[in-house]
Amino acid sequence: MKKKTHDIVRLDDRLIYHGSYSLSAKAIKIIFYVIAKYINPKDTNKTLPIIDIPLKEIAVAITETDIAKKNNWSGSLYKSINEVCEEMSSTRIKFHSDVEVDGLKLKGFINLCSVFPRMINGEKYISFGFDPFMAQFLFGLTKYVLTYRPEVNRLKSGYSIRLFQMLKGHARKKAKFGAKVFRETYNVENLRFLFNVGNAYAEFKHFNNLVIKKCIKEINANTTIKILNVNKMKKGGARTTSHLEFVFTEQEPNENLLLTDSNSSKGFIPNESDIDKLSVAELQAYEMLVEFGVIKGIAYRKILPEIKGSESEGFEDYFIRFCLDHFKKWSTNQDNPKKAAATFVNWWTKNEIFDVTSDVWTMANEQIVEQKKQLLNKKSDAYQNRMIAKDMTYKEFSSWWKEQENNDKSEKTIDLDLKIKEN
Repeated sequence: MKKKTHDIVRLDDRLIYHGSYSLSAKAIKIIFYVIAKYINPKDTNKTLPIIDIPLKEIAVAITETDIAKKNNWSGSLYKSINEVCEEMSSTRIKFHSDVEVDGLKLKGFINLCSVFPRMINGEKYISFGFDPFMAQFLFGLTKYVLTYRPEVNRLKSGYSIRLFQMLKGHARKKAKFGAKVFRETYNVENLRFLFNVGNAYAEFKHFNNLVIKKCIKEINANTTIKILNVNKMKKGGARTTSHLEFVFTEQEPNENLLLTDSNSSKGFIPNESDIDKLSVAELQAYEMLVEFGVIKGIAYRKILPEIKGSESEGFEDYFIRFCLDHFKKWSTNQDNPKKAAATFVNWWTKNEIFDVTSDVWTMANEQIVEQKKQLLNKKSDAYQNRMIAKDMTYKEFSSWWKEQENNDKSEKTIDLDLKIKEN
């Protein structure tokens, strides 16, 4: 098997941000070890092998002990391994689906793995096999969360590992916009689903005190993610907290890093290298904002990174178009372009008109869903090309686009509702 680093783990975005499961820290560390050492995400075969792992390696993954210094394996450690193997083999990952029966959306369930003890040449092994459906989350990844195993190994709670991965993944995505301090908002009920807490911690105060706050304390003490603040949000007239906004950084907390109006200075104008990191839809969204009069630095660093929700991925221009249309319909400050642009920015950054907790954000996503359905029904080629484009930078997609045109024997135009500029 091809040798590779044992410290880096890559997991598909869907598994991190949409899969519901609950695993102990020990189980997660073993799984990460198996993925890091034995799974090559670039493998074109995409067949998950049955992996025979010496029991000593499993013990190391749990205890972080140098195997060369440990010759005696205690019964309690073996018992721990037996329990965690049983835990892994009985774990199912839940996903929401688009399938409805009598108005009720069905959930999808994927078994994580199977494990079985074996003796090979007189040595104790564990035969480890992922469920075949897990292949989609491990191979051919285009959108994934990269995790550094030694950092995860310092965490003792499975919930902490899960939240750490989510925040780390968002930081990686938004860092391309030059952000130093990140803000990510989660629906409390969705966090309950992702953490698979079931009926436990039914009241928000219990969930917050016994899960979220403990995660924050452990993450801050042991990882490069530093959570600076968690803002509680209430949607509409709700009495209880519906959303949590995490404010965090990948550096030590520093007041000077907090986003201020100085970010709109000329020094924050995106350069050519910054623009090259955008996808086609992100680039079109950026150009819409600039054309409307939004300062380039603000458009790139304060608005684009805050387009939230999976429905907008690959359709960022749809979201910005809705926001601009909504603003033009309801704002009274449109006497001149500069005033209108400044007011629009305030709607984003201060009034949070387009934040996930607002009804406007909900309306935007409902409209995007409908527009996507229409695009799929009326221009399926354009829709499929959108799906391809969302995982590529503008330059990557431009090259792919030209290759398709050159290979198109019928000389028909490849359908896409995105603008591709001629070089």
